[in-house]
Amino acid sequence: MASIGCPLAGDWLYGTEAPDLIARPALHSHRLTLTHPVTGELLHLTAPPPADLIRLFPDLASAGKSPF
Repeated sequence: MASIGCPLAGDWLYGTEAPDLIARPALHSHRLTLTHPVTGELLHLTAPPPADLIRLFPDLASAGKSPF
């Protein structure tokens, strides 16, 4: 991501190491669609953002909204 001008918070190698902000690379997949390798079924998966990512957006978090 840093090579295209979008370094990640928490990426100690290519981005910004900020353990007080987030202790891991700030990546999350909210939606994912893939084909099951055995059955061929199309799977649609969703996951809410974890609390540590929500804390990166304090204005939205305090308003009860999510940037995701």
